[in-house]
Amino acid sequence: MGFTYLKVANLLAHNLGNAEEVFQLGVSPQTPNSPDRRPLESTNIRAASYDLYVSYKRDSVLDDWLRPFLKHLDNAISLRIGRPARIFFDYREIELGENFADQTFAALAKSKLLLAIVTPSYWASSWNLAEWETFERRERTGASSHSLILPLLSSPTSLPARASNRVGYDISKFLSNKTTEMNFDFVKFTDSLASEIVKALDAIPDFDNADVVSPGEVKVSRISQS
Repeated sequence: MGFTYLKVANLLAHNLGNAEEVFQLGVSPQTPNSPDRRPLESTNIRAASYDLYVSYKRDSVLDDWLRPFLKHLDNAISLRIGRPARIFFDYREIELGENFADQTFAALAKSKLLLAIVTPSYWASSWNLAEWETFERRERTGASSHSLILPLLSSPTSLPARASNRVGYDISKFLSNKTTEMNFDFVKFTDSLASEIVKALDAIPDFDNADVVSPGEVKVSRISQS
């Protein structure tokens, strides 16, 4: 029912002015989006292509909020692009027994945007820094007219000096009370973020693979202490 509730909340948040977009009037029917589906069924992850790569530092409090939030965001993006969104979230995508590094590198090479959930511990992780640096380098090649990194900030000051010119999205009020229910502020925030993601996706040209930075190539102090 969450998918239906999001549609209703989306309509109310826009005073019923976005019915055509929400109900995809004039758009060919698509396969319903299941929160637990893999983006490409029966396809090896190395052949997959993702709209969004979720970068975060695991934390029990954050994990409890992040999983339902990503389901709502997945639905909001899917409504706008007329197909199921392809989001790489390692908790859901990596198969048991598979090589974590290999699958992560493959997903990074084929992901268009980075959604970075920035907490204080984020900058202490060489994996997170490698994911961030992968998309920073891609931006420097002129791969898109939009930023390829969308930071969600656990506090308004979560970004270090070298990234202070980026537009960050404050999620502190949602994390403080673990808000994932369909209230007006949450729907408005998810709606706005989904729209920004779709705009950025539209500006990114197709590509086969992109260079990936490994954790061994970065120094934790480069960002966390800059």
